Amino acid sequence: GVQFLSYIGEMKPLHLSGGGKAILAYWPENQFDSYLTMPLEVRTEKTICTKEDLIACREAIRERGYAIDDEEGELGVYCIGVPVFTSDNVVFGGLSVSAIKSLFESSKRQSYAEIMLSAGKQLSRQLGYTGLYPQF
Repeated sequence: GVQFLSYIGEMKPLHLSGGGKAILAYWPENQFDSYLTMPLEVRTEKTICTKEDLIACREAIRERGYAIDDEEGELGVYCIGVPVFTSDNVVFGGLSVSAIKSLFESSKRQSYAEIMLSAGKQLSRQLGYTGLYPQF
């Protein structure tokens, strides 16, 4: 069986989680470029571990509005993450949901993503964000 190794409050590199990747995708260019100068930690054979792949991942997240962690941080775990913005129009954080991948039925993943986008938008609005959600 799969055992979650992650825990609430865990600190790990942003590229290793759905919420973290949602933050990275909406960071200003200079912050994102700075992140790219650091070595990218690898946790599984699915981890995004090259700068080129992370740039492509960022573009995909901006296109669809949410991030996916498909066993990149932990084998057997699937995660959907969305950005959270504040009144100053910058990304404040990420909101994510993780589950055992076999329970995250592929036929329902789009509806789960839409629920997460709705929650991210609502939280952003409560924090004073009035712009387009997500931003791009």
